[in-house]
Amino acid sequence: RRGDAFFGSGSEEEKGVYQLKANVAHEIFVDFCNVRGPADGDEDEIVMDRCASPFLLSQNLLTYCISNPGVRLGGAEVVDPDASIAEAVKLAKEADVVIAVVGLNADWETEGYDRTTLALPGRTDELVARVAEANPRTVVITQSVSLVTPSVCI
Repeated sequence: RRGDAFFGSGSEEEKGVYQLKANVAHEIFVDFCNVRGPADGDEDEIVMDRCASPFLLSQNLLTYCISNPGVRLGGAEVVDPDASIAEAVKLAKEADVVIAVVGLNADWETEGYDRTTLALPGRTDELVARVAEANPRTVVITQSVSLVTPSVCI
């Protein structure tokens, strides 16, 4: 299925949880095909390294070829968000001052698709509220290129 990545040419992101062991080699297999996946109402699977229409290109009615293949592979440690927030609250209680830096990264800010909300992602607002409650001497720095509307004001 077509997803939002790569300006609508990428497939839906697939996520999974895999148990890995430290100091052990693990094999990763990535199956890649340079074909745009189908979408509802547009079932064509265009080969992405060809011109959309060689005729239009030859008549100067089209000035580019579609050629934007790509693969994104990533990983992150699986953490319990409740435990992470509890640890942040514990550290905030012990600190003289808390500087909480929150915001958006390249996963949230891209020209490839529009965000559906201006809210900070996930449980960021809850994290900020609980840390500020634990330590009133909390400074919040928001890093983002686009607008955000945190629901927590300190």
